[in-house]
Amino acid sequence: MHSSKLDILGLSRGVGSLCGKCAKQYGIQIDVDHLDVPQLVPPDTALCLFRVVQEGLHNVSKHSQASKVEVRLKGNGVAISLTLCDNGVGFEPSKNLSNGIGIQSMKERVRMLDGTFEVRSQPMQGTQIEVVVPLKSARTAA
Repeated sequence: MHSSKLDILGLSRGVGSLCGKCAKQYGIQIDVDHLDVPQLVPPDTALCLFRVVQEGLHNVSKHSQASKVEVRLKGNGVAISLTLCDNGVGFEPSKNLSNGIGIQSMKERVRMLDGTFEVRSQPMQGTQIEVVVPLKSARTAA
């Protein structure tokens, strides 16, 4: 999705649209929920979160063998959190994280906005990605 289309739809609807397309393309049930996400999110923040969801869903389709994914966006006035979790085969993060360019690119996008990025997974117990991005980062304010 081009960033101007994301600007028009907004973060919540843009992520919802992406998840609907991926559900059809990958044959996976994707549940999307959003709570208190501001209508106007800084474009760099919206694009970062959108791309993390996009890469996360790509990784699910490629590696996890999951049948279900949950994508949650939540705002609290100062930050937006994103949770993406699947019921797939999981992996051992200490062995696999450093090798994946997708995970590294997600981490870097979030880091550039002064956010936090965490992956939790265990073999046969699925994977969960947790992201928190401030609505105003030090870089945005400068």
